Amino acid sequence: MDIFVVRHNPTRTYMPLMKASGRGGSHWHPGMTTNKRPRLFYTKRAAANAISQWLRGEWEWTGWNRQDEDCECKPRKVESRNKEELEILRLDIIGI
Repeated sequence: MDIFVVRHNPTRTYMPLMKASGRGGSHWHPGMTTNKRPRLFYTKRAAANAISQWLRGEWEWTGWNRQDEDCECKPRKVESRNKEELEILRLDIIGI
């Protein structure tokens, strides 16, 4: 079975599983990660999608839309993010 992880090459850290922090993966700051458990992706496409969203910036809640009862969120650009610093790695899981 293959799984995929996203690595930030300059810091050699992996995109972490962010659920415990209460914030999503858009709030990942490579090199400042306290959660050492990497986020696992079951397809390369899913890992690429996570990179795309991370590159858009940190998603923030901007309000509540009363018409369709949906929250309004938008990304705040983070200039230091660079796609060339990220790499998708394929890992082989043996015995599953």
